[in-house]
Amino acid sequence: MTLTAAILLITSALTHAGWNLFSKKDHPSTASFLLANLFGTLLVMPLLIHGRSQVMEIIQQLWPLLLLTGFFQALYFFGLAYAYKKGELSVAYPLARSLPALMVTTVVFLIGRGESIGNAVLLGIALIIAGAFLIPLRSFRDFSLQKYKSVAVVAALVAAAGTAGYSLTDDFALGTIRGIRPVTFRENFLMAFYYIGLQGMTTIFWQGLVVVPNGKERRIFMQQIVHPASSIIKGAGILITYALVLISMGYVTNVSYVVAFRQLSIPIGLIFGILFLKELICGPKITAVVLLFAGVVLVGLG
Repeated sequence: MTLTAAILLITSALTHAGWNLFSKKDHPSTASFLLANLFGTLLVMPLLIHGRSQVMEIIQQLWPLLLLTGFFQALYFFGLAYAYKKGELSVAYPLARSLPALMVTTVVFLIGRGESIGNAVLLGIALIIAGAFLIPLRSFRDFSLQKYKSVAVVAALVAAAGTAGYSLTDDFALGTIRGIRPVTFRENFLMAFYYIGLQGMTTIFWQGLVVVPNGKERRIFMQQIVHPASSIIKGAGILITYALVLISMGYVTNVSYVVAFRQLSIPIGLIFGILFLKELICGPKITAVVLLFAGVVLVGLG
C-alpha cells in the first residue's frame, strides 16, 4: 500500500465515522438515507455534466456493474438504517465495518486472487475482526453469543454484506476503466467522481423501490425533504468518504487492503461515541482499539 492510499483512507475513515455518528443521532431510516444519497448525487451532478462524454463511455461500458453496485449500496444503507434504529452505535458500527474484510478476503481467495495477500495481512484482518467483536462488551466476562442475536446485529450483517458486495464490484469496474489506458492522478480523481455520481443514481433507484411502496417511509421522506440541512450534510459526507476510497483503489494491489485499512474508522467512531454520545469506557473497548490499530498497521505494512 502506498503512502497516497494510506492518507486517502485515513481521511476517508474520519469522514465516515463522522457521518455515521450524525446518522445515528438523526433518526435513521431508509428514507433518510435515500435523501442523503439524493443530495450527495446532486452535489456531484455539475461534474457529471462537465464530463458528460466520459460519463457516457462509463455507462456504455459498465451499466450492469453500475446497477449491481447500486444494489449493494442500497442493501448497505438498508441494513445500516435498521441497525442504528434497533441497536447501539458501539455494536452496529463495528460489525458493519469489520466483517466486510473477512467477506472480501474470502471471495478473493475463492476466485484465485489470494496470492498477493500475505500472512501479515491475514493476521491483521483477524485482529481487526477480533477487536470489532470486543467493542460491544462492558467486561470480558460478559461475552455471550446472545449479545449478537438481535435485529440490530442481523441488520449490521446485511450492511456488511452490502459493503463487501459494492467493494468487489467497484474494484472490478474501476480496474476495467483504468486498464484501457494509463491515467494521471487528475484523471483518476475525475473518474472516481464520475463513477460515484453514477453509482449514486443507481443506489437511489434501488432505495426508491423500498421507500415508494412503504407509507411510513414516504411520510419520513416528505417530512425531511422540507428541512434538508441534515440530509445535505450526510450526503456530502457519504460522497467525500467513498470518493476518497475509490481514488485509493488506484494505489493498491488488492481491494482487501482497502476494505481492511478502512477499519481505522472503528476506533475513530469509538472516540466520537465517547465524546459526543457519552458512551462508557471499559477494558474490552480499550483492548479492541489496540487490536484494531495493530491490525490496520499490519494490513498497511503488508
